[in-house]
Amino acid sequence: MEIGELTEQTDRHAAVLSRTQLSLLRSVALELKTPLTHISGTSHMLSQSGTKQTDEVIEQLRRIQLSSDRLIYLVDGLILAGRAAEGQLNFPLEPTNIAAVVNDSQHDLAPLALRYGKTFSLQVTSSLTPATAHPRLLNLVCYSLLDTVMRTSQSEVIELLVHHQLGDIMVTIRDDGDSIRPASLRSLLSKLGQSSQPSVALPGVSGLSLFIADSLLTNMSGRLHMGRVRGKRVVSFSLPMSHQLSLISL
Repeated sequence: MEIGELTEQTDRHAAVLSRTQLSLLRSVALELKTPLTHISGTSHMLSQSGTKQTDEVIEQLRRIQLSSDRLIYLVDGLILAGRAAEGQLNFPLEPTNIAAVVNDSQHDLAPLALRYGKTFSLQVTSSLTPATAHPRLLNLVCYSLLDTVMRTSQSEVIELLVHHQLGDIMVTIRDDGDSIRPASLRSLLSKLGQSSQPSVALPGVSGLSLFIADSLLTNMSGRLHMGRVRGKRVVSFSLPMSHQLSLISL
């Protein structure tokens, strides 16, 4: 057998194994979603029940709900990322107000950010045009990236910028935190797509969050970037500008 044929067979076996592993992860995520939803709902109901409870108990219930809601987001992201990697994700793309989605995502994470002593600062370029995306997928991308930056950031204020760049709409997250080189990021994402445990952690990043964001962005013809600019960690992604040229505002 020639080297070329052997390499081709090895690639095919790796692809089959990767699809099997992703299918297993997606099945596990689906099983987790129901109990997590129940835990979140029950925690909220108990904290709002009006029955006499100590401040400590109410605070613990609130923390349980926040943690459950966070895991539900990540489980949803993993389910859809698995479907995307298997070529089974068929969400119609449409002109999307990307600034509004980023704004919603930061509000969703704001209560959890306060626990870490963090706040978000959002700046949107004027005369911003829509991006070609799907709002739900975009929300999961934003949430996943903001979550991993928030949990590893050394900054009290995490800067968010939505702007144009070379025909794309760019979302930039900037803070003080550890980062990795762009080449290392691509290598990591490549390995995650073939790993049975896509939770590889490098300094300042979460493999699971990156796997989710990159898979969903690829499905929307977007790109994920990570590096350092002027001493700041920069995590960003770009999406193609919509052909619809009407202006939008936050």
